[in-house]
Amino acid sequence: MNQSVYLYTWMSSKSLPNVIFYQYLRFMNSKLLRTILLALAIGFFTMWILEFRRAGMFESYWLLLMSILSLLSFQFIRLKASLEKKKKDEDALRTVNPKSNKTAKK
Repeated sequence: MNQSVYLYTWMSSKSLPNVIFYQYLRFMNSKLLRTILLALAIGFFTMWILEFRRAGMFESYWLLLMSILSLLSFQFIRLKASLEKKKKDEDALRTVNPKSNKTAKK
């Protein structure tokens, strides 16, 4: 089996390291995860600027991509958390104020 095909099937399968990593991210505090992703984005961008000045675009392009990936992940986690909070608030309102199907008698 070709090594690149093997690596792809290992990464795409439900292997133990992938499952543990994603379960850890799922239960991690959302604010902590957002802070880490934002710090990574700032760090990668700073490193990209320094590396761009030293070596040029071709050698430092991967740092720019990592910075963009961190920013997009930050945005995704932030929007996902706000949608979950909104859904939780709507469910709480429905349980507190259930609508009655009966008409009011006079």
